Amino acid sequence: MKKAWIIIPAAALFAVACKREVARPVSRRTELTRVSTQSVGCSPEQRALGGRLFQADCASCHGAQAQGHPGWQLLGGSVTAATPPLNGTGGAWKHSRQQFIDTIERGASLNDGTRVMPAWKDRLSMAQIRYIVAWVQSLWPPQVYQNWIRTQTGKSPRG
Repeated sequence: MKKAWIIIPAAALFAVACKREVARPVSRRTELTRVSTQSVGCSPEQRALGGRLFQADCASCHGAQAQGHPGWQLLGGSVTAATPPLNGTGGAWKHSRQQFIDTIERGASLNDGTRVMPAWKDRLSMAQIRYIVAWVQSLWPPQVYQNWIRTQTGKSPRG
């Protein structure tokens, strides 16, 4: 009878312990991806849709991986308005998400009024625009994304 009193509680304790989720170490990349997903507010499927929309509507100017035009820093000569990289290799991370959205919605012009990017507000929904922005940001290296978070919130992605 004494053995039953020892075995039953031990078995119950073992069953409870096995149901607990073991904390696994999280890689820095996984942590940043989680932060990116939470702050962007898009699921992986929505970001994938953003990638497909980017390929269909934006890649002809911005490049398939948002790498921009090779001469993007050169204005004048034969290059009047070269598209900048959006993939984290240029200065796109210095802009807020709302600035990205506004640019996609309204398009862009040079200082002299020359239209260099069409307005997409009549062709893309607000949700589609947000998915494109989320996809573009998913291309950014972790350090670039951290810098962007810091400039937008004044704090690091961890807190």
